[in-house]
Amino acid sequence: MTNNTILGKDLFWDDNGSNTEMFIGDSFCGFKGIVSYVFLSHGPNYLVTNECGNSCQTESGNEISFCLYDTRSNSCFDGYFLDLNTQRCFSCNEECLTCNYKPYNCTSCDLGYYLYNNTCIQECPQYFIKNESARICQPTCDIPEEFYLNENKAIINMIPPDCNPQEDEITSLTRKVVVGVATTAAPMLFAGVDPTLVWSLANLLQLLFYILFYNVKLPWKVQQFFSIFEIGRLEFLQEPFFNILPSTRDIDLESPPNFYDNGMNGAFLKSASGILFAWIISLFVYLGCKLLKFATKKENNWMGRLARRSVQNFEWTGFFRMWISSYFELTISSILQLRRLTFRNFILSSSSFFGLLFFVFNLILPGIIYLILSTLKPTKKNQAKYESLFEGFDRNHPFKKYFTIVIILKRLLHSLCIVLLYEIPIIQISCAWIINFCSLVLVLIYHPHIKMSMNVVDLVNELCFLIIHSLLAVLAVNDQNHFLSSKGRETVGLVMIITCFGTLSVHVGMLLKEYYEALKPILKKISNLISNKKRNIHPQVSKVRLKKRIKRTRIIVTKVSV
Repeated sequence: MTNNTILGKDLFWDDNGSNTEMFIGDSFCGFKGIVSYVFLSHGPNYLVTNECGNSCQTESGNEISFCLYDTRSNSCFDGYFLDLNTQRCFSCNEECLTCNYKPYNCTSCDLGYYLYNNTCIQECPQYFIKNESARICQPTCDIPEEFYLNENKAIINMIPPDCNPQEDEITSLTRKVVVGVATTAAPMLFAGVDPTLVWSLANLLQLLFYILFYNVKLPWKVQQFFSIFEIGRLEFLQEPFFNILPSTRDIDLESPPNFYDNGMNGAFLKSASGILFAWIISLFVYLGCKLLKFATKKENNWMGRLARRSVQNFEWTGFFRMWISSYFELTISSILQLRRLTFRNFILSSSSFFGLLFFVFNLILPGIIYLILSTLKPTKKNQAKYESLFEGFDRNHPFKKYFTIVIILKRLLHSLCIVLLYEIPIIQISCAWIINFCSLVLVLIYHPHIKMSMNVVDLVNELCFLIIHSLLAVLAVNDQNHFLSSKGRETVGLVMIITCFGTLSVHVGMLLKEYYEALKPILKKISNLISNKKRNIHPQVSKVRLKKRIKRTRIIVTKVSV
């Protein structure tokens, strides 16, 4: 047993090899007789218990930051990181001022060191200069393309705006098209556009964005191109969700690097926040329509009819349509959470609970759909109620009517592959390639959609993703063997972009055609109104005038005959 005195307080610790246990004397920070595990500069690493506060004042007014673990923010103090497996605070490397997950994974540096690629170094490499105030290695404008790899994405964010790489023409055009189509999709649904095509586009945008999750070093321009499709994740709804639940904004759990760098945190409530907010909005709209339906049940005005129609759309076709379209995002987010289940505090416990809950629900969804479709009586009411379960598919065919289940199983397997096989890039990509190939074969054999145009869209999509996954495999092999030059990598990336642009063009072209068909009757009515206005003749007025003229003519004829 050894003792020491800090600011007049007696501290005793027992050095027993692997553990160092500290006993606090008579009184320390207002606590008596408490045993707290602490990190000693000469001893091993240990996390304090929750009894220890953030800091405390001595009788002389000096502040003591004695504990390593801040119970108010559930995190370690500067210079230490929280190990997720042992739930203990460990010391960062001496050159790191702060670090995450590992002692060498620095997030800020001590005096005399500069942050470069999560490492604190004394001299910055070529194409970087020292930023003394921020203590980072600041990239210069002449930084070459090889630094734009995914592993250096944090560096790209520090490049001065006036020398940031500009988007090429294809990327710029694609961004405008995607934003334009996405913003007009909801109004077009109300105008009568085929919902199958709209939801298919939403899922295509998600799939294209998920290309960034593969464990491959993509050229910077390819990363820039595929980042456009983040809109498919409804990422613009994340901020409202964080405003409702502010505590979710700061939760941070480790996930595979390419997931983490592209906004997919290990915490379910943070990763799926955009989709969850869309669900919250839909729930409130449904409840509002339900109340309106109850309030207007004896009335036959337009509000009552609108409320009844809205409730009918939600029960259950709207509910299943939302679940199916958000299935990919929810499954990936829940799998990432299952990798890091933790119950340290209320918000992390809630995230773990909902991640586990949604994963179970997504696993049983194919079974639920099968039970509904296999027992559903072919009445008009039932078909309207569960339309989203066989939307666009031939419901009279013994296999085609279950094709929604095939799509969901495909998304489930795809999600499991890209998350669980992340550490083995070739297997990860090969698994996705096989899934796409099987899907392509099924579409070729069965032509599941009633509309031939939708079968064409599916064939083009599956074929393009086969090409993209094949090119990803080439880049993955190159990461190991380095047989491609920088120009060769750029060429592979350009082919990926052109392939993606091709499938997107086919989809958008079909959607624009649907837009035109839906707007055609409305445009015709507007045209008729304008032409009538030019003639200064209202249709109802012209009928009245015609009747008066006929009556007047009859009177004249009668008088003449008399």
